[in-house]
Parts: sequence; structure tokens; C-alpha cells
Amino acid sequence: MDEFWNKDPEYAVYYREADRQRTEKQNELLWLQGRYVYDALCAVAPFLRPMSKSPIKPYLSHPHPLSKEAVRREEDRHDKLVQAQGKAALSRLMSNMEKINGTGTA
Repeated sequence: MDEFWNKDPEYAVYYREADRQRTEKQNELLWLQGRYVYDALCAVAPFLRPMSKSPIKPYLSHPHPLSKEAVRREEDRHDKLVQAQGKAALSRLMSNMEKINGTGTA
């Protein structure tokens, strides 16, 4: 309270800006929480409809990326996963082709 009465009135501008930033951060956190709730409800939506043939999706294995760097890392991780799956599929295909042609060692 001493700052209010005995310090520079310019401090009010800084306090107002700090409060605006805190409010904005809280709003973003609440929005993110809503996004996770939405994702969770969408994942279990087939369970809530008894006649639905859609499978229940698993809960997210990792959080949503929030920064540009985190988005880039997530894209890199996804690309590596797709590449590994492609290599595995190609390896299985080649193995099957070798078995069919009789050139396999199995």
C-alpha cells in the first residue's frame, strides 16, 4: 500500500499491464484445459453410443505442443515414426517376396 501513496504514479501502468498479462495467461491455460477435455470426450464418444462401430481412441500419449519449436520436434518425431513404419513394411514385403520366389533362407 505504501507504493500506492508514496511512490511514482507511473507504477499503476506497470501493475495494470502485469494484471493483463496474468489474465491472458490464465485464459490460455483454461483454453488448453478445455482442449484436453474436448479431446478426451471425442476419444470416448464411440463408447457413449451403443450402436457405434467406431473404436475407442486411446488417450493422448503426450501433450499438445505449444511452441513453434515443440511443433517442429513433434513433426520430426512423427516423420521418423512414419519412416520407420515404412521401412518395416518394406522389409516384410521383401521377406514375403523371397519366400514366394523360393530364394529365402527360411
